[in-house]
Amino acid sequence: EIRRDQLSHNIRTTQFHGASGLVQMDPVTGDRLAGEIPVVITNLQPIERPDGSVGLSSETIWQWKGADQTLERVSTLPPVWPGGERQWEQPPLDVACEGSLVFS
Repeated sequence: EIRRDQLSHNIRTTQFHGASGLVQMDPVTGDRLAGEIPVVITNLQPIERPDGSVGLSSETIWQWKGADQTLERVSTLPPVWPGGERQWEQPPLDVACEGSLVFS
């Protein structure tokens, strides 16, 4: 027989190493703690191929570290924003892109 209170306690106190790192639950709410969840922010950047054509490369720009709540810049290349601007500052607003898409 499974008791609801015992099941809840077991879920809230469990921890294990999963595909994304250490998995732990908040003992009060039962939510997953964000401390070990890796967040990697990538940016598609144009690259010139040996034949002269242009392709895209996925560049890791930032990493979020939940344990200490920090965002670390891990690239020396600034991100490319819609419209083609390459900069570290806040992205430009309302930039029209090919195909009439607007990012705001």
